[in-house]
Amino acid sequence: MTTAFGRCSAAGLDARLALLPDRSECVFNSSIPAYYLLNRGCIAVQVLGTWRAFDPTAADLPSGMLPWWIQGVEMLVPDPETPVFVRTPISSPEQSLKRRIAHLKLSEDGTVEGDVTGEFAGQHAAEWRRDFRDLSAVEREKILTDGIKARMSTAEVSQIHFNPGVDPSEPFRLGFHVRVPGYAQRTGKRLILKPAFFERGEPALFSSRERRYPVSFHYPWSENDMVLFELPEHFHLETPPDLKPVLLPNIGMHSLRVRPSEDGRQLQILRTMIFGEGGIISFPVEEYPKVKEAFDQFQSQDESTLSLVSDEAIVR
Repeated sequence: MTTAFGRCSAAGLDARLALLPDRSECVFNSSIPAYYLLNRGCIAVQVLGTWRAFDPTAADLPSGMLPWWIQGVEMLVPDPETPVFVRTPISSPEQSLKRRIAHLKLSEDGTVEGDVTGEFAGQHAAEWRRDFRDLSAVEREKILTDGIKARMSTAEVSQIHFNPGVDPSEPFRLGFHVRVPGYAQRTGKRLILKPAFFERGEPALFSSRERRYPVSFHYPWSENDMVLFELPEHFHLETPPDLKPVLLPNIGMHSLRVRPSEDGRQLQILRTMIFGEGGIISFPVEEYPKVKEAFDQFQSQDESTLSLVSDEAIVR
């Protein structure tokens, strides 16, 4: 950090070593003299009359993005005459995008098998890099496999590969082959299919009806999932679902769309989620019921089922 500070000063910029609280440890309010909570440091640079925060130690993040624990906090910019507090920015949901794609073949017995890829940007990518940096290939594969089997116990995972990227501005990428016996439930001439493959088996984010403390998410994020199901021969979607987007004005949204191909042999599932628009990621206790209701609605959509019926059943 000292080197970066020197470079800014050498370039003629007004740069100072600033102090911040760690949002993962405490809630800081500059009106209360608890300055011992300012236990993190960064560089404050004045740009066009505005103080901007930079953390040169954040090697896993794109240039200019702060670690989530010093985003949205009051930064103390020192000055011998007029020290000031400046609130650091919060990254947008689009900057921490999770994009996942699955091409899966569904068998008549309910088994799905195919290839999966994922790309994680911003704060998501930084978490993957930090968590996986010091692990062996075997340990990385075990963590990924265990995570999938925790949601789908019969899953068989193979051909795993990771690509953390050569630059933090690049997404963290991964891919694998998966086979899940019994993914769809066979009932007579029908298959009952849960289309949200990446959310299958995920527990409710908020299970308690009441909460004693405020809710604060680490950072805003967005998710784009595309799942392509190749249907077994003689099966087609019985009735297209009526799934309406869940809208949270000025905060985010969730949608799940089902698109049959023209010949009916494939189903394309498009899932989108955005949360934390405008940097809104903290909610007081009294708003907890609304937050819980929103995520319960998200999960309800993700647990939607589709009925696939055999053409042979209609002929007979």
